[in-house]
Amino acid sequence: MFTRAFVVLGLVLGVHSAVAQTPEIQALHRRCNAGDMAACGMIGMAYEMGLGVARNDTLAVKLFQRACEGGNMPACDSMRVMLTRPRPPH
Repeated sequence: MFTRAFVVLGLVLGVHSAVAQTPEIQALHRRCNAGDMAACGMIGMAYEMGLGVARNDTLAVKLFQRACEGGNMPACDSMRVMLTRPRPPH
């Protein structure tokens, strides 16, 4: 939980827009694509919460899964929480 709070704080400080990707998010994407599983988890968190990007639960789960498969345990926990969270009716 401490890691999650730390990541959220870092992302909040870098948020400029809820739609356009910030330079911080773009840098995390580059790190994730280079194999940094912590960065993949951080981007997943950003998409889950709509921090620096438009909220996208589907993409958040995909990024958490990628990070989890790469050994990032906090991302595994975040993915599990998202997949077991009750969904509001449409």
